[in-house]
Order: sequence, then structure tokens, then C-alpha cells
Amino acid sequence: MISKVIEVIKNNKRFLVTSHRNPDGDAVGCLIGCGRLLELMGKEAVLYSYSGIPELFGFLGRPNTLVEDLDKEPSFDASLVFDTADPSLLGPHFPEKPQAGLRVIIDHHLRFKEYGDLVWRDPDAAAAGVMLYRLASALGIKNDRLLGEAIWCAIYTDTGGFRYSSTNAESLHTAGEVLSWGVDPWKMAISIYENNPAGRIRLLAKVLSSLEISQNGKVAMIIAPKKLLIEESLDHSMLDTFINHARGIKGVEIAIQLSERDNGWKASMRSKGNIDVSELASRHGGGGHKNAAGCFFKGPLEKTKALLMKESEKLTENR
Repeated sequence: MISKVIEVIKNNKRFLVTSHRNPDGDAVGCLIGCGRLLELMGKEAVLYSYSGIPELFGFLGRPNTLVEDLDKEPSFDASLVFDTADPSLLGPHFPEKPQAGLRVIIDHHLRFKEYGDLVWRDPDAAAAGVMLYRLASALGIKNDRLLGEAIWCAIYTDTGGFRYSSTNAESLHTAGEVLSWGVDPWKMAISIYENNPAGRIRLLAKVLSSLEISQNGKVAMIIAPKKLLIEESLDHSMLDTFINHARGIKGVEIAIQLSERDNGWKASMRSKGNIDVSELASRHGGGGHKNAAGCFFKGPLEKTKALLMKESEKLTENR
């Protein structure tokens, strides 16, 4: 399938590049990285992020071609959509045909809602950034530090700094290759994980104070009400990685983070070993990977907590 994607890129001039709303490091890395790749090829690229770029990833720079509204944009030859397993995650204003052109989906999620005109999906890829690297290699694009930093960010964040079970030989090889392009791993680690505003650390302390652990000791849950973010003048991107503290508790096999949104609660789930939280998320209209998934609940907090605790405990039975 990669050969067909390459054909689309080579044979067209004007591209829309996008990913899911509230983008994580993989999505941001692919968005900015693909924009750089197309720029190096002399193509025209417009980068679209409905909810903008989180402050956490500002070190990658904000391209002049990044927009949050496509109403005034002319039609595209093709749209390259990265790391998005469900079209509803593209936001309410993603363009229809003919403005969007050919929709090319590049994704690595295990659970996926079929959409798009051309779909390249590889659940074995540790990150969509790995697939972007494959594209760059096949197109003969290399030795560019800016592209390398975007790819590194994508892979480094989606593998939890090469700690998650998704880390494999290809992801490590890819990281090694972009190091030779001038990427500084220490600089990247500091930029991604050790460049926090003080308010984020205060927020972490408040969220962790909500910690609840199931009776069997195998499920941990933390809660992030909107008021906590408002108190520190932070957005939801600042909650990224908080859930890892809950998963890191001895004996815990599933961690859940509930973050309040305007019309309900976003449930983020992380697991250890062979527990598949994507199956749990899919029951409630969500999805993701085996060890990292999410979904959304419109009900009250206490009902949501009780339901997720019960279902998560059941997943950990007899283990």
C-alpha cells in the first residue's frame, strides 16, 4: 500500500496534511514532519489542526502553513490524514469532496473505522511516525534535522520514551537513523518531558490526590475536573502522561484517567502486559491500541467511575 501513497505524493502538487483533534506527540510529529517532507519535495502543503498544536510541542516550531480553519482554502489534490482511526476525530469542519481531494489515511491503530479513498494501515508500526519515516526513505528524503526531530518526537512519545510494549526493532532502528540527521536525543527529551510550566506540576499534584485503587489492587483511577485546569490556566494537553503515574503503581494492571470536557468525561486507559484496553474502549464507542486506548462518556462522573472500575476489574480477573 505504501507504493500507492508514494504515487499519490509524486503525482500531485497541493496537499492538506492533518491528524486527529487534541493531537498527541505522534500526531503533531507527523503533521509537522509531513509538511517538512512535502516542502523538501517542492510540494505545496497546508497543515490543518482543528484544535491547534499543544504548548507541550511548541519546540518543534509553528509552521506558517498551519491553519485551524479551512473555509477560505482552495481545493486540494489530496488530503494526508495521519494517526486517526475514526473520522469523527478530525473535527466538525474537515472538508468534504471535492475540496479535500483524494483522502489518504495513514494509521497504525489496531481498531479502526473504515473511511478514506486510500488506506495504508499497519498496527505493527510503533507510531505513525515510523510510517512517515518509511515514506521519507522511499521518497529519498533524508539528512534533514527538522524532519528528523518531528519523526523522533512522534516515535519517542508514542512509545513512552521507548518503554512501552509497542517498542520494537523498527522503532529503535528508525530512531537511530534520524540521530544521524542531527537530532539531539537529550535536547528532545528535555523539550518533551522536562520543560514544564510550574502550574503543570501543581496540576499533577492535584490530579494524583484523586487516586482510587480497586479492591483487587489491579485498577487505578485518577480524575481531572475542568476546574483544576482553569485554576492553573492550562489546557487539556497538559494532562498528557499523568496516567503513567497511576499505571506505575505496584500491582496495578490497568490505569484510567477521567478528564472533564464540556459535555462529559474523556476516559484514557493504559494497561500492562496482555490486557487489551482497546477492547474495553470499543464497547463505549472508542478505540486505540492494546495497551493504550480511550473513549467518551456523557453520563455523570460517579456512574462513569463505577462502570469503568467494574469492567476493568473484570478484565484483570484470574491474572
